[in-house]
Amino acid sequence: MANQGADAARVLLIDDSKLIRFSAQKILGSDFEVVLAEDGEDGWANIESDPGIGVVFTDLSMPNLDGFGLLERVRGSADSRIRDLPVIVVTSGEEVQTRQKAFDLGATDFITKPFDSVNLLARARAHASRRAGADAGGEDGATDPVTTLRSKPFFLEQIHRDRALAARHGHEWAVLFVELAQFREFFLKHGKDRAYEVLGDMGRIVRRQVREEDTAARVGLSQIALSVPMTGESGIGVLAQRLHRALARAQLGGGNGLPVALAAMVPDPADKAVERHLQRLGRATANVIGEHGGGMVRLRPRPAAQSGQGVAAQR
Repeated sequence: MANQGADAARVLLIDDSKLIRFSAQKILGSDFEVVLAEDGEDGWANIESDPGIGVVFTDLSMPNLDGFGLLERVRGSADSRIRDLPVIVVTSGEEVQTRQKAFDLGATDFITKPFDSVNLLARARAHASRRAGADAGGEDGATDPVTTLRSKPFFLEQIHRDRALAARHGHEWAVLFVELAQFREFFLKHGKDRAYEVLGDMGRIVRRQVREEDTAARVGLSQIALSVPMTGESGIGVLAQRLHRALARAQLGGGNGLPVALAAMVPDPADKAVERHLQRLGRATANVIGEHGGGMVRLRPRPAAQSGQGVAAQR
């Protein structure tokens, strides 16, 4: 471990190659405390026991516990400190399917070895900075550091408040779900930094389109949800169309832009299962992407007493 001050951020490097561990420590040691582990089990022990670790770099092919298994443990942890750790996968030019599997298991970013000092140090600094920002959490974790929209935990609390207020006063209330299609492929091709630039642009566009009383939050990789009080069918339709045009016009990602899918509904405020509304909307955008590549869909609300069977979407 490098001899750094007590306030230095700690980076965990997990690789069964002694040469890779030595090289990484030499490159990162001037900026970080570097913790070294030679396999996934050793790395996991460090993650569990050391709350000061802020960024993890891991190889995929290792004895005892490989990188895939480590990702599963990290993302499946009941401890949010561990679950939210940035995990950068160190690859050797693996096939796209291998990178896709790591991405699906929760990899934050990728770096190819042999890595150069500038790239490795830049990745470590960027992710350590984002981790520090997330830990500081702007307004107690209320803000997503990538889009600067609200965070998912804040949104889930707010949407319950909006529903309760609508039910109490007999007001309408709408929910809108927005997703960028092909974003996973864009991420794998262009990397984390470029992908996060796109999400930042997406957040700024959404923020310009909503009112002060609306709540917009990042709730998935490239998914943004909006809770829109005092809004019925016509109002949410207008907002959806305006937002779709603004995002399409921005051509996010370059070229013709990544396709955009939106799903909207005006739920029954008597139905307290707001998470179910979000799940339906998420499935609807996924279906729109799968069937049409993008576009908009309107869902009809289910009665509060009806929790099972589907209701056909209106297009």
